Amino acid sequence: MSRLNDKIMEHPQIFHSMRCEMVRVWDCEDKLNLTFPEEYAQYLCKYGAIGFGSVEWTGMNVETELNVVRATLSAREAAPSFPADCFVLRLSSAPDGMMVLCDEQERIYTWDPAGEKKLICEGLAAYFERCLREAGI
Repeated sequence: MSRLNDKIMEHPQIFHSMRCEMVRVWDCEDKLNLTFPEEYAQYLCKYGAIGFGSVEWTGMNVETELNVVRATLSAREAAPSFPADCFVLRLSSAPDGMMVLCDEQERIYTWDPAGEKKLICEGLAAYFERCLREAGI
């Protein structure tokens, strides 16, 4: 099992959508023309998408803007400077449109529509820990 999934499992209060099959993950990768990091692919297969407190991560089996394909394609359409090797991990409710992105090597960035990308974390499990602190869990 992945480190991220192990950490999520430690917190049963975290809401999650339905799991999905790996073939659906591959379909999403094809639509986005990128490869998800293994940790994210395993997260999608086990949890679909998660939410806790004010924190919501993109994923699958959600029909809202939290759908990783919908969120990423929408961001790419809105901002030509969107990094091609990244997908949207977290949307922002902030007026500046700041988002959290993950690249194919599992590096986590903040990104704003003006095109500034700043590395904030190495790895999804580490970023999950940061989100837990943010949510007060």
